Amino acid sequence: MIDHSSCTIRQAAALLCICTLAWDYFRDPNEVFGSFAIWALVIHFMYFQLPIRSHALAYFHPTSLIGSCLIPVMYSYLLLHKPSLEIFHMEQWDTDQLTVFTRAFLIHLAPLLFHVLDIASNQVNLIQSYQNKPKKFIYIWSVVSFPLVGLVFELLYPETEETSKLLGVSREVFLMRNKVISLFVLMLTFLVLYLLILRRAYIRRTTSSKEM
Repeated sequence: MIDHSSCTIRQAAALLCICTLAWDYFRDPNEVFGSFAIWALVIHFMYFQLPIRSHALAYFHPTSLIGSCLIPVMYSYLLLHKPSLEIFHMEQWDTDQLTVFTRAFLIHLAPLLFHVLDIASNQVNLIQSYQNKPKKFIYIWSVVSFPLVGLVFELLYPETEETSKLLGVSREVFLMRNKVISLFVLMLTFLVLYLLILRRAYIRRTTSSKEM
């Protein structure tokens, strides 16, 4: 049975993601995809717009979930060495403080909140979506999928405006530390995913197989 509240949460998340992407695109179509957080937002939209019973749910969920945890940490670390980033955006885009900070919230923090609500209201369906997928593949995919997106981004955008003019650290050291922090957060998020979803999905599948 599908909980209609979970559908509403997913629809609201997808709508906010696509509206934020549209605003950023029309602000500057040439610059929009030069931000890794925007790439993550595209993944969040692709995940949340899927129907709850979609066969693709289990492939997009771990990528989006891990991204929703990594992006706020990466953003916080960036602000540590570039605290005037959003003030710079206000001047660069000639817009007001409320718009810039609302955008920052929707891109960097809102997806994590939506994932918390999604798991809270939709955990049973998520578990079921994983059950008919290969266990080893899902474990590997959950860990490597979002870093693969990051690798593609780095190949296409080796230098970004966000990582220029950092305070107290060189760009090379910043990127190295960012990768170490991201790896720690990735493994922690995978542990949460395993405890809440994966373990229950594959334990139930094993139990069902024994009962047959």
